Amino acid sequence: MLCTVLCGQGPVLSLDHLLEEQESTLKDVMDLDNTVSRQHLVSLDNGTYIARPVFVLDPIVLRSVIAEELNEMQERQGVRRDRIAVVKRASVRIGLLDRGTGELIDLGSGTIIDGGAGAPRNQVLTAAHLFIDADTPILRPSLQPHWCESGHTVDIDWLDTASPVIIAIGIYKADDQPSQWCYWAELVTPLASLQELVEHPDAPHAPTQLRDLAALRIRGRLTMTPQVYHSYLTKYSIIAKHPVDDVLAGEATPLPPGVPLGNPELLECNRDMITIFGWFSPSGSEVTLHVPQPMRIMAISKGLLLSEVRLDSAGSGGATCDHEGRLVAINSCSLMGDRTALRMVSWLTDGHGLVLAQP
Repeated sequence: MLCTVLCGQGPVLSLDHLLEEQESTLKDVMDLDNTVSRQHLVSLDNGTYIARPVFVLDPIVLRSVIAEELNEMQERQGVRRDRIAVVKRASVRIGLLDRGTGELIDLGSGTIIDGGAGAPRNQVLTAAHLFIDADTPILRPSLQPHWCESGHTVDIDWLDTASPVIIAIGIYKADDQPSQWCYWAELVTPLASLQELVEHPDAPHAPTQLRDLAALRIRGRLTMTPQVYHSYLTKYSIIAKHPVDDVLAGEATPLPPGVPLGNPELLECNRDMITIFGWFSPSGSEVTLHVPQPMRIMAISKGLLLSEVRLDSAGSGGATCDHEGRLVAINSCSLMGDRTALRMVSWLTDGHGLVLAQP
């Protein structure tokens, strides 16, 4: 269908005449802008034929047209297959761990970021509500750090190897395997930015919803038992929170390649598809990475992509990607009416502390 286009009506020819000149019934007649015009025979009911010009695309033009069509189709199908594996490897489990009790204070997901040339390779983008209490979506949330609920002070020195609270980072190994706790991270985003409130998409009054973006940096190795995630109720024993390792931020990092940021402002409602990644664990015992399912964008409101995808616990902070596997939003929260809110990465501010290469 992409190769030929009928256009116009040529002279009416008898079949006998056409048979006498078979060699000329389908021939090149002109070359026009990389397009070749040919004679195409159309049968009529009275036994005669109409010779109509047909335009056959030049192979170079045809490849370009097909590539554009395939790209447009892919935009409607979710993340390209060759990019899914990249996003999976960059998807990390985040555990806010009380060192004294060995219990998880909170559990979520995040994504290692490719910030471009010169940017640190150990950056993770996630949701602020993994660290800040925001359980009251309509009334003003308390905004208290979660670790304070466990009796710790507000200020935590995340770089201290003896810190009472640890941000544990679990690494993806395979689709059928649990994440493995390998590293600890520093919370880069200051408390004031974590607590920043913006307008709720359903509430036309004072800001009551978190901007809900947070940046981490993976700073060192972590040895703990068990070394893999089993359930939210598992108690862990910290063997060693190893010192800061600057290699993690450089070109020789052992960390998986990161995911680049995309531009959510270019996405269109009811057209573009997004794909959700995360370590969802609705019962607390699911251990594998969520299999991505593309979903259509229902609406865009106040810095949020709204979709019908379901967000279960522990998937907050995970990646929402466009068809090129670029991070366009992070999994934020569920709303009334079977809707899910995904915070657009274009709402990042300098205050979040994510370092990106200069354009």
